[in-house]
Amino acid sequence: MVEVVSNREGGEAGHKLEQCARIGVPYQVIVDPAGQIGREPLRVFRNSGGAYRRTSSGDLPRVNLSLRLWEGTYEGLHAVWLRWVDAEGRLVLTGAERAQAAEARAERLAAQLRAPGVEPER
Repeated sequence: MVEVVSNREGGEAGHKLEQCARIGVPYQVIVDPAGQIGREPLRVFRNSGGAYRRTSSGDLPRVNLSLRLWEGTYEGLHAVWLRWVDAEGRLVLTGAERAQAAEARAERLAAQLRAPGVEPER
């Protein structure tokens, strides 16, 4: 479960954490970009025997992914974002990013065809 902190009233690091551990949620992630409940913007916990243990990284081995804070531009806004990362450390692209990458690849292939004089179909 991912909890994004927006104020000090949500209990993300207290009773919510305990409840989720009790019902067996395997991971609890607390994202606190404004430092509402602590100094660390990202905290990841793994359920171990009905209690959460803090992990030293955002790695989620049961799902073969990690969570990382990433600074960059997304949908025209430059900020720090919570992003999925694959087992090789590469960002998992959003649908819009995949579409943009596919469009760029198609344009490169079309340019390669045009070089020897072949006009690609649209």
